[in-house]
Amino acid sequence: MPRNQADLAVTAAVAVLASAAALAGAPTAVMVVLGIGLLAAPGYLGGEVLLGARVSGLERVAVAAGLALAVPVLAGLVLDLA
Repeated sequence: MPRNQADLAVTAAVAVLASAAALAGAPTAVMVVLGIGLLAAPGYLGGEVLLGARVSGLERVAVAAGLALAVPVLAGLVLDLA
């Protein structure tokens, strides 16, 4: 499985696990870890789409964190305009 497909599979697995844990009434510690994963996953995938393999290491983490924080804000602004 190529790296991009594996990244997408891991991101989907985090979403499925978080949904299943919420439905099962998982403990707070488990939900916090899965919630952080859900927050970071869109930023990570966005960084992969925008930058690809051009950056690595700390730059990739910074881009993923920035996108993870910026995407919900921009989506809220777009919804407010609508």
